[in-house]
Amino acid sequence: MGARIGHFPSGVYERPPGSGKLGIRYRRPGERWFHREQLGRVSPKVAAGILAERLRAIREGDPVVGRGPRVADVIRDYLAFGEPHWETRTLRHYTAYGRRCIEALGQVRAHEITPAEVQKYLHRRAQSVSGVTSNKDLQFILAAFRWAVRVRRIARNPFPTGALRRFREMPRERELSRDEQARILAELPERYRPLLHLAIATGLRQDNLCKLEWSWVDFERGKVSIPATRHKNRKPHVVVMSPGVREILLALPTRVAGRRYVFEALLGGHEGAWAGKPVNAHNFMATIWRPALKRAGIENLHWHDLRHTTATRLSDKGVPIQKIQRVLGQRSIQSTKIYTHVSDEALVSVMALLDDSRPAAEASGANGVAHAEEEGVDRQLERLAALYEKGALTPSQFEAAKEATLRGAGTPQPLPAQALRSSSPQP
Repeated sequence: MGARIGHFPSGVYERPPGSGKLGIRYRRPGERWFHREQLGRVSPKVAAGILAERLRAIREGDPVVGRGPRVADVIRDYLAFGEPHWETRTLRHYTAYGRRCIEALGQVRAHEITPAEVQKYLHRRAQSVSGVTSNKDLQFILAAFRWAVRVRRIARNPFPTGALRRFREMPRERELSRDEQARILAELPERYRPLLHLAIATGLRQDNLCKLEWSWVDFERGKVSIPATRHKNRKPHVVVMSPGVREILLALPTRVAGRRYVFEALLGGHEGAWAGKPVNAHNFMATIWRPALKRAGIENLHWHDLRHTTATRLSDKGVPIQKIQRVLGQRSIQSTKIYTHVSDEALVSVMALLDDSRPAAEASGANGVAHAEEEGVDRQLERLAALYEKGALTPSQFEAAKEATLRGAGTPQPLPAQALRSSSPQP
């Protein structure tokens, strides 16, 4: 199995020495040459675990191990590589993507898989999930194979650029209305209501809000600073406090108690029994948020829709999209455009602008018909008088048009062509 190299277990080596990049080597019974796999920057424990799995598969008679990895091997190794580095939520999602991919394509050799096989699998997925979810599965597969090439797990990437087609994504248009906000607040436990208020007032993502630390809050400068290591874009993000946000933060019990996290979990749900860790977003959604939505009779609302709500309410108040982009902390203004919608409340005021397009008599109602007709006659007579003074109408034409207007009870009468030409703007 090879001699021990440095402080690494037998069969695990580092190349180049001192680089932290590990690999494993093993061979099948009766074969002369070792099979080597480059794993990249993983811990010796992870490398030893992968090696043990390879040896177990050889003992069980697996015909693939040692002759090129299967798709399942690439996926499992990629997950093992990322486990120490990814956040818990990311690892949970990636594990789900990997499990589905292994169930469908796991036994295919990685160097023999074709884009058509993967596209067929993704099309089956797209029958039951949205285009956004299907694209996440696609992105995971591409990332796993790029990693496999980088660490020399496979010789080449079977998916060149453009080989796999992305699915059309329909932008989600859902925000929390004022009425829904009042209903959900009535159903949420009191200690979680500030979480909802701050989500809308700051536009922060759920993970940043649940894991917000008091050390990131600067009351003197009036800012909340999210470190680059905790932000999705890997760049620092600063939220300027509004008076309402400041008031909510100052009243939180974790600040009074001198705790680390703004929203800290409770032991057994007992007030004051701090757990020393932030609110678990997954548990909050399952045990608090979704039951409260059900009691409030609110459907099809995701927590992430609160960011859409922030963007939409700012847009309704006329805030430029560049400023909304800064508030949300997004790199692309195109992403911000997806988040900004026109709310129903704003549409009511917009549609009210069209009320003056109705005929005066109809808009005024039955009691105002006579008044509207009188106004119409007066306007028509004034127009005729102005044209007559300009010489656009002869005395006979003016008298005839005046008589027709009075007889028509305010119905606009056609004017002579000469008058129309004279009343039109001159170039």
